[in-house]
Amino acid sequence: MADERVYSAEEAEGHPSSEEAAPLVGVCLGSYGYPRLIETQIRTLRQTCGAVPILVADDRTADPRFEEILALEQKYPGVEVWYNESRQGHYAGDLSVFWKAAHWGASSGLRVVCKLSQRLLVLEEAWVQAWAAKLLKSRKAACYQWCWDNGGKFDTESVELFMRSECVFLDVTRWSQPTILRELEPRTLGSATESHLNAIMDRHFFRHEGPARKPDYLPFDLLNAHRYKPNPGKVIWHCTHVPDHYRRHARSLGITLEGDFGTSGWPQLEGAGYKVG
Repeated sequence: MADERVYSAEEAEGHPSSEEAAPLVGVCLGSYGYPRLIETQIRTLRQTCGAVPILVADDRTADPRFEEILALEQKYPGVEVWYNESRQGHYAGDLSVFWKAAHWGASSGLRVVCKLSQRLLVLEEAWVQAWAAKLLKSRKAACYQWCWDNGGKFDTESVELFMRSECVFLDVTRWSQPTILRELEPRTLGSATESHLNAIMDRHFFRHEGPARKPDYLPFDLLNAHRYKPNPGKVIWHCTHVPDHYRRHARSLGITLEGDFGTSGWPQLEGAGYKVG
C-alpha cells in the first residue's frame, strides 16, 4: 500500500479487532532493494517467533524487484506491505519506517511494535515477544541499545549516535500520540535518523540525572552499544558479518539471496545512485 493508506484491524488478516484479543506485538521491517532478504527475514521471524504480524515498510524498491516485494503480501499470511510512492533515501526512508510502525501499530490494535532493519537477523527463540513484554513491564516508551559508531575504522574515535536504530521496540500508545506522529512524519533530514529520534526521546520520554535530562529507555542488550563490535545475542548483522553468513542462513531456509547483496554501507552499495534523504 502507498503512504496515504492506514490499515484498520479488520483489514489485516489475523489481526482481531478487539483490544483483548489483539496480538501483543508486531514487527515493522525496513525494506529497500532486496526482496529475497526480506523474505529471509519473514521466514526467520516465523521460525523464531511464530505468527507475529509483520509490516514490510518499503522505500519504493526499484522495478522489477518492487513486484517481488509486493508479492510477499500474498505469499505469507499476516504480512502486509506499505510502500513509499517514491524513494526517500537513507535517513528519510528510515524515519518513514518509524512513522509507519506507529500508525500501523495503533490501527492494528498492537501494544508494541518492533522496528527492525532488513540486515539485522535475530536468531533467538521468541525474542520479539520477550522484549515486548519487558518493555511493557518497564513502563518506558522505547527499548533499544545506545550507539557508538566508528564506521568500522577502529583506529578512529567513535561518534555517539544515541540509538541503534536497527532494532527499536516502541510502546504504541506513547508513539502514536498526535504530537509524536507529527515529529515522525517523513521528511528530508540530511543527517542521521538516530539524532532526530534521540531528540524526540529527549523532548518527550526522559528522566533526570541531577540537572541533566536523559532519554528514558530500556536497554536492548542483545546488541552491543558499539555498532561494529560483536553482539552478545545470536544475530547476523552487516557491520560484524560478511555476505556469506547471510547466504548460508538464507539457504537453510530455502532462499537464494540476490547476487548483488552486500554488507557494505548504503553509499558503497548504491554508488552514484545513493540518496541521503
